[in-house]
Amino acid sequence: MRLTDLSLALDGFDSRADTPVAVTVRGRVGAGRLRIEGDLTPASLAFTGTLSATGVAAGPALAYVERALPLRARGGRIDAAAAVHLDDGAVRLTDARVALRGTRITDTADTPVMTLGEVVAEGIDLDLAAQRLALTRLSGRDNWLALDRRADGTLNLAALVDAGAAGGQTAAADTGPSPWQIELGKLALADTRIAVTDATLSPPLTQDVTVARLEIGSLTLGQPTSLALAASLPDGAELAVHGEGQLPAGPAQLDIDANKLPLPLLARYLPDLGPVILRSGTLAAEGRLQVDDAGPRFEGQAKLSRVELWDTEREDVPLSLRTLRIDNLAASAERVSASKFWINRPT
Repeated sequence: MRLTDLSLALDGFDSRADTPVAVTVRGRVGAGRLRIEGDLTPASLAFTGTLSATGVAAGPALAYVERALPLRARGGRIDAAAAVHLDDGAVRLTDARVALRGTRITDTADTPVMTLGEVVAEGIDLDLAAQRLALTRLSGRDNWLALDRRADGTLNLAALVDAGAAGGQTAAADTGPSPWQIELGKLALADTRIAVTDATLSPPLTQDVTVARLEIGSLTLGQPTSLALAASLPDGAELAVHGEGQLPAGPAQLDIDANKLPLPLLARYLPDLGPVILRSGTLAAEGRLQVDDAGPRFEGQAKLSRVELWDTEREDVPLSLRTLRIDNLAASAERVSASKFWINRPT
């Protein structure tokens, strides 16, 4: 990282003065621009002011991510602004905002993991002396993510996180437990595209998912928070979820509203029916999903539309339904029950 075209302006500077003087620093950081301005007390070197950076290459900052995780990060620009406080050699940034745009991230084998259109961190409070980092809001839009379930059942992202955690544990063993306090606030994502691959199935399942909106009230683990999700598939299927839960795995109480979910896609996870396959059909469901120590449980209503089974040996349709509605459905890993089935035009 090169700092060029540097200019410094001081108004009435006296190195022994105890009264603040105005100071402005301007320069270029690579192709980006840097500006620092505020009040400097020369005798104590105390400073209060603002910092702004625009269009700065993200490479040097992303190098720290590459050291912590088995990733390669390429490209991107950073815009940043913050209030700066320097007193007795201690630095603090408050009300900071950092935006990262146009970064491509791969694993160490150069397999694409994510492309960041825009990620913005707001309300950052960084106190180096107190070793405290607080973040009010993390948002993103127009991002792409690869979510791969490998043949052994592991997820690509989980493997990356585990590798980073293992590295952190090694460092902690050498230097002792980290005293840093980290507080994470709200997460808000819009227009996120996810490429899902499940290699536990044969042939592997591939599916594109668009997350129009994902909002989590707080990223702090183990505390109740609000959750909201709106997602869709290319064929018009839609899923809406809202409720409350605890990260990372519950407990949670979520209201579910799903429409036109493709049954052939979901049937890939059902037991093999031999020569009979589910050739077409959609699922709509509305109800509440509860997740706790007993496992997930769903209570509500489900409707199957335009269901058609196909016998691959006889090349025949053994069953075709226009509508199958199930009321008062209660489903868990141990039991499925319902009070009413309604069938329209079986053939």
